[in-house]
Amino acid sequence: MAPKTNRSLAIVSFSLILVFIMSLIQNPAAVGAQGLNSNQDSPSMAQTVPALKSPSGTSSSTTPTFQWNVIRNATIYQYQLVQGTTTILSKTLASNKCGSSSCSATSMVLTPGTYKWRARAYVRGWKNFSAYMSFSVSVPLTVAPILAAPIATDPATVAPTSAAPTATIPPTDVPTQAAPTATVVSPTAVPTQAVPTNTPSPTAAPTLAAPTATVPATAAPTQVAPTATPSPTAAPTQAPTAVPSTTGIHAIGLTWPDYSTSRAIVPQVEQQLKAAGMNMIALNAGRVEWNYFKWAGNQSSWAGAVTDTGIDFLAQDAARFGQWAHVDAMIDILAPNYILAHPDKAAISALGVPSTDLVSTVEMVNGAYSLRLLAMIEYIAANYPVNSISITELQYRIDGYGPDDKASYLAYSKRTDWPRNSDGSISIDDASIGTWRSYMIGTLLSKATAIAHKYGKQLFMDVNMNVNNMGLLENNTGQNYKVMLQNADKIIVWGYFAEDQFAPTAFVQVGQSLSQLGVDRVILSIGLWGATSTTTASASDVQVAIQSAKTGGMPNVWITPYSLTNAANWQSLDALWGPQLALAQ
Repeated sequence: MAPKTNRSLAIVSFSLILVFIMSLIQNPAAVGAQGLNSNQDSPSMAQTVPALKSPSGTSSSTTPTFQWNVIRNATIYQYQLVQGTTTILSKTLASNKCGSSSCSATSMVLTPGTYKWRARAYVRGWKNFSAYMSFSVSVPLTVAPILAAPIATDPATVAPTSAAPTATIPPTDVPTQAAPTATVVSPTAVPTQAVPTNTPSPTAAPTLAAPTATVPATAAPTQVAPTATPSPTAAPTQAPTAVPSTTGIHAIGLTWPDYSTSRAIVPQVEQQLKAAGMNMIALNAGRVEWNYFKWAGNQSSWAGAVTDTGIDFLAQDAARFGQWAHVDAMIDILAPNYILAHPDKAAISALGVPSTDLVSTVEMVNGAYSLRLLAMIEYIAANYPVNSISITELQYRIDGYGPDDKASYLAYSKRTDWPRNSDGSISIDDASIGTWRSYMIGTLLSKATAIAHKYGKQLFMDVNMNVNNMGLLENNTGQNYKVMLQNADKIIVWGYFAEDQFAPTAFVQVGQSLSQLGVDRVILSIGLWGATSTTTASASDVQVAIQSAKTGGMPNVWITPYSLTNAANWQSLDALWGPQLALAQ
């Protein structure tokens, strides 16, 4: 028989072991993957919520970087930015984009004001959002020096010789498909300002017919595509009719840093744009869910600056800039608020994760959101003195594989499933997906173009670019260039070389490829965003990019965004495009 002390120790040891085993049964995650002696934090419920790092407090950057800690086993993160009560940014970030301990994501360009943001992780399902972290942006509102002021003050030398860029093609005939009746706007809502005389006349339309592949707006998602579907390899059906000018299109995307106080700098900015030889001004009209104009009957979607000031910014700026330049109204199709209200309409990624800002392809083309978008296009086309309307952010690749999109794809392709890789995952770059998606987006563009042409306006479409494979013509994002051009007047090709980290000299090859589509049908967009949120493309690199594109045969360039331009940019643009250059030619 063991001594009493030994028996006591045995009883105590057994009790400790029993307590430990019970704790494992109640909380098996407490041990963690690192073993009993691990000093690592256990992946408990509290640690499925990201700990936010920055931004917080006051920031002097208009493009702050969002940072939070890594969550073990997370495959994707979602971060949201809120101003007031409106979610203005909602995006996802794949975990493989994060570092070993933290994730970083970039912001949109922000105006001075107060914001709050939050994040959550996807760990076998979406976990709880973090608490909001607040911050404010405080940046003095300035305009880069105007280096050619003496020239710009003389209207005779500043104004282009033509009211609209000569490289702009006139609008094509209205396709035979009628616009959805739900989008018709009462003419009583027309603003009082007169439409500038440089607005394209609908009577100047060429004879391009509507693509026969366009499906009705009421078509069910499972409708079989007509046999006349545009082939992505087919040549555009309209030969260019406009003769490009010797200088080309010189455009800039203009979003005011702070709309509420922007009126004070409009005259100086206008002088700056004229001095740099700009002949196309693209104004931000907003989204379906928030507008920089007074959309009658839709006051709830007016931007805060419109409600607070009572100013219709699109009306004022279009009337002003339209006196001497082509004016474009840009519409962003992202819809985070719509998806929050209608989560079943979100596009689903190939991994099964719902998008936070992009609706499904079928919803975009034939759903209730599509009708809202077309109504917005019609209201602008009918009531504002713009020459064109452009659609941006309309691209699918990772997203767009939910049940409704699958049914549409199967009906179109006559397949029984998505094409798959050897591991069973969806082959998102399979040509059949890109062809179906391009057909769908082309269908939407055909409807939008019909509406724009009805009011004598043009319809442009932003498209992505793969500089490493220009022959791909972005079929894998559902933006096959040739199909887009069969359904829209122009495409605006994103050439964000600094952000995508390719040399500006690559635009020689890009220009050669794009010019084959018809110089008057394409505009090359050169972005000023850098490889990180705190850097921008250098002015010298931007100048090389513009010159390289022209060498390759593409003189039509769109600089974006205005908010990232600086004095060096304006000096180089003045040298490339300024009025004195036009006079010399």
